[in-house]
Amino acid sequence: MRLIGIAMASAALLFVGCSSIPGGGSEEPLFDNSGDRTIGTKIDDKSLEWQISRNIDAASPDLKASNINIKIYNGQVLMAGQVPNIESKAIAEKVALQHKRVTRVINQLEVAGKATVLDYVNDLTILTRVKVHLAQKLDYELMKRILVTTEDSQIYVMGFVTKPEAQYVTEAISSLGVGARVITVYEYID
Repeated sequence: MRLIGIAMASAALLFVGCSSIPGGGSEEPLFDNSGDRTIGTKIDDKSLEWQISRNIDAASPDLKASNINIKIYNGQVLMAGQVPNIESKAIAEKVALQHKRVTRVINQLEVAGKATVLDYVNDLTILTRVKVHLAQKLDYELMKRILVTTEDSQIYVMGFVTKPEAQYVTEAISSLGVGARVITVYEYID
């Protein structure tokens, strides 16, 4: 029993640490950085992706057998992929909208056959080329504020950007000449 108490006390000490107040001791003004998502928001978005995906799978056998790519950025849900019929597309959107943290659903699901392995490889190739290109063109702070994904050769870009940044990112991706088109889901911060 005593050993357990010592182990618990030791574990508690591992989680104790120092913290500082942003700008503490500094005379410089503090500014709100409206372009950054908090760690909590990032975790919420990832958790929501998993929840929505699971709930869509549970909603119908057709949806469970479908190829649905779900990405969430700041509560905005992007659904892309293939479903067998228009009813499945509507059900998937309805399921996504049932979550209280969802602010908007962008339903890009297509009524089509399921993607092949070759389709996945093609999308991965496009995504890799786009991300490498953007890493060369954009600064790190802007890269942190966008999310890029591909589905069926479509390139989707989400994130917090200014209007000039949005234009620059979209043009940078378009200049590569890969993918069928660029679809943007931006939240403007200017």
